[in-house]
Parts: sequence; structure tokens; C-alpha cells
Amino acid sequence: MSDQPSALEDALAGRPWALTGVIVGIDHIRDVNGRPLGERRAPADSRRDVPIELVPCPYHDERHGRPMNRPALEPTMRQFAAVGAQVESFHASLPAAPPSWPRMLSVVLDQFSAPARYLLLERRSEGPIPAQLAAGHKLAAGYLGALMTLLRERAAGAELPALSVESFSELVAARGSLIGASEVCAGPPHHIRMLTRRLVHGGDRDQAPAPGAAAEQPTGPTAVPPLRLALAQLLAEQVQLGLAWAVFDEFTERALLLEGDAPRPLICKTAFLADRLQGRASELLARPAPRTRGLASMVPERAFTGRLAVTLSTPQIDLPSASELGVMQHLFSHGDSAISLDDDARARMASRLANLLCRYRLLVQTQWHLEQALRGALGYPLDAGLALGSLLCPRPRSLEWLEVLTGHRVQCTPGPRTELTLRNHRRAVAFE
Repeated sequence: MSDQPSALEDALAGRPWALTGVIVGIDHIRDVNGRPLGERRAPADSRRDVPIELVPCPYHDERHGRPMNRPALEPTMRQFAAVGAQVESFHASLPAAPPSWPRMLSVVLDQFSAPARYLLLERRSEGPIPAQLAAGHKLAAGYLGALMTLLRERAAGAELPALSVESFSELVAARGSLIGASEVCAGPPHHIRMLTRRLVHGGDRDQAPAPGAAAEQPTGPTAVPPLRLALAQLLAEQVQLGLAWAVFDEFTERALLLEGDAPRPLICKTAFLADRLQGRASELLARPAPRTRGLASMVPERAFTGRLAVTLSTPQIDLPSASELGVMQHLFSHGDSAISLDDDARARMASRLANLLCRYRLLVQTQWHLEQALRGALGYPLDAGLALGSLLCPRPRSLEWLEVLTGHRVQCTPGPRTELTLRNHRRAVAFE
């Protein structure tokens, strides 16, 4: 295990953290069966005494004959019915509506986040995790990865069909999304289809309820607490925002590195950087250019999100103030860039990068507000900092190119008025 504290430990100690960071950072914690939550993702030392028995997959589909970890699958399958019942109860607690991709995302996130929710509410940094919560997490993991891939494609302009069991199954089969790279542990085909039906519709039926039909409200012990509904909705909003940012980031990266359908002729000061630029430009040219007009639909409709929705979907809107643009132009004047630019190119780059930072600041502020709502629901202090991670703000490649172009790295301090500072070993300049 790393000597660095985990996101869960940070949350319990009042240090900067994020719920999404806790959710993806507890792979090493074990369930009541002694197995880590992340069977393959957990660090090696947390899997040292965990039984592994790889047998050929017996199911006659695309997984047939590939390695299946029997001891990992068996405890999950024992909880399959209980997890399915929880999914049905969660669906029944939502307002009646036809199936949709965002709705399915919130259902999946409810199961995937269950162990983290349990640990945070219990104020515990160690397991064991109850068997049902661990099984729901493991069953939801593959679905979450598949959904995020599809939602990112939709955000970038791809047309997805209306959500149904059939459309989801066909899309993930074409991408192999529910099949592990080294192990196939998703269970029998009829179980996969049954769980897919429940995640899409809330029951074992293949058809969606009629629009406007009243949802069957669970009673007694099957009722889902409002806390779970609120957390899942907020998490789904954060994840979709992160995906929208990933698309906008690639759009900006293409504007920086490409000129039409060819790499931008940038003069690099080292051969290594020239090769890196050429390689990345080739990667970008090999796939369709993302479109931004649909990004507004990925931004939640809340009082503090309107400006972000408009500016992500409309990149031609100029956001920087005169002083912010002046800061970026000033950074270029120090000669710290690893790329030689003439005056016109420098002015264009400064404008693009200043616009990028304005939108990045809006994104972080929005994620901060959503995180405040999550912490309030969980009963955690609101004054701890926010630790950005891969779900809140997927690795922004454009900010890496900003460092190459200006010789300054972006430091972000999240908050209601998120602060950005551009710094290197000689100076620190506030972007304001």
C-alpha cells in the first residue's frame, strides 16, 4: 500500500477530498468474504492472500474459454437477487419516466458508490464491507465504464439510440465493454441480461412502463432513503460534467495542435517535444473531431450552472477580461515557452488559453457547488478543500500544452470563487 493517505482518510481527517475520489479509491478495502472491492484494480499487497482460481469461462458467448476467476464470481452471484431487489427499489423511488441514459447512470452510481457511502456514514477507514454492498459495487463497475464511454461519445456528437435493454446490449457488445481485459467474471448470460433489464427499467420486464404511468412506490424495508436518491443524482451530475469537460478539452487541444486536417507547424526547441507533438496530433487526426453544441445537455440545470452550459457548448464566446488576456500575453513574453512563436501566433494562442482557463474555472466552481451539496447530505464539514480527480475533471491535456507553450503550470484552488495561479520556478501570477 502507498504511504500516501487515501481519499477516504482525507475525508475523515478534514483534508481536501471528493466523494468521487473516495468511491474509486477504496479498491483495497475488503468485504466480509475477505476479498478486495477491486479484484484486479487493488494494489498487489492487498491481494496477496486472496484466493484466485482461473478456469475457462463455460458460457457460450464471446467470453467462452477465456479466464474466469471462480472464487471472485461466486460470492457476487450469491448476492445477485438482493442487489437486483435494491435496484428495483431504487427505480421505484424515482419519478416515473421512460428509460434514459442519465437515469441509468444514477441507478448504476447508486450501487457503485454503496461501499464508499457506507464507510463515510459509519466514519470508518477500514472494512469489512457488507456482502450485498460489495456485490452491488462489483456488478455496477463494468456498467459504469460502459455508460461513461457511451455518454462521452454522445457528448462529442455521436447519435445514441433511445435507451432500451436491446440498444444498450448491442452498443456494449460492439465495444466489448462488459468483458474484462484479463478476466471475465460478469456471470451467466441470463444474469447479465436480467441485471441489465433492472438497471434500464427497474424490473425484469423488457418493455418500459407507459409514459406518465405512476411508479410503484416501495413501502416498509424496501423503501430507498432520500439520501441515496440525492447522492446518486448529484454524483451523476458530477460525472456527466466531467465527461463534458473531457470533450471540450479535446476540442481545445485540437485548436492548439491542429490546423485544419494537418498538424499545426509549430517550431519546437527540442526533438523530443517535436515527436510528442507529432504523435499527439496524429492521434487526434485519427478520430472524429468532437462537436461541442451538445455539451449544454451534460450540464445540470441548477442556479449556478447556466454560464457554464452556454460557454462549453459555444466555444466562440470570448470570456477573458482584458486583464486576464493581458496575464496570458505577459506569460509568453518571458521566453519560457518550449515552442517558438511569431507575434500573431502568440496572440492567437494567448486568446485560446485564456478562454480555456475561464471555462476551467467555471467547471471547477460548478463541481465545488455540487460537492458542497454531497457533503451536506452526508453530514460532513463544508469547509474542507476539494480534491479534483479523474471523474470530476478528467486529465486536462490542454493544460499540459499550456505549460509547454508558456512555461507555466496551472495551480487551482477550488471554491465558490475558484482561484487559478500560473507558476514556474521563477514566478507565480494570478489569473485575474
